[in-house]
Amino acid sequence: MAAINAWSISILNGKNLYNNENAPGADEIADEDEFQAAAFASSIAPSSSKKYSGAMRDFMQYLGRIPVEIDYDLPKDQLISLLRKWIRRFLLSEGGVRGLSFSAINGKSYGIRWHFLISHEIDVLEGWVQHRVFMRGVKRLRHHPQRKIPVSLSLLLLTIISLDLTSFRHLVIAAGLILGWYFGTRISELISFHLCSIVLYDAHGAVLSLTAPDLVDRAVEIDLKF
Repeated sequence: MAAINAWSISILNGKNLYNNENAPGADEIADEDEFQAAAFASSIAPSSSKKYSGAMRDFMQYLGRIPVEIDYDLPKDQLISLLRKWIRRFLLSEGGVRGLSFSAINGKSYGIRWHFLISHEIDVLEGWVQHRVFMRGVKRLRHHPQRKIPVSLSLLLLTIISLDLTSFRHLVIAAGLILGWYFGTRISELISFHLCSIVLYDAHGAVLSLTAPDLVDRAVEIDLKF
């Protein structure tokens, strides 16, 4: 008989017989379950946890309206196939009926995935190639970000000259505006403001012509000249 973490195990006729005198009590098991739940909850940000919970709630409400009951005692492959069928129908409803954006639909799919990963130890999205193709199509259909208009150099200068640059406080504000504007402005916008130009180099450090037909293949380094 060997002692392993206060559990006594006897080997008799090839079978393990457990002595449960020191088995964990109900309170200990409850503490373990509570710690596990806290660990899972802490694995993602609170904001993500809220979104994921909302996605799963919406999915269950959708199944309830049809209505559909999921038999979780099915073999794993059959269960995943059934879940994928209704996850797809749910996402079609969210996009086709409610008109949600790509990011919202994608977030809901990951929220549902998270629930089944934690609650049933199955990953409904893993290896689902058709879902990736579907979401790629949704992105092209619905993902039309409105590019924000940049703050022009003229507007920046107008803002700065309106400050009292003899004041230390206003100097700090002006410096913050300039730094924030520079780091928040896209390279293409800096070029359009004629503040800089792009220089491309090949692997040997030679400057490449921007009109070279093989520019994409040869360029390995980019530099901005102000």
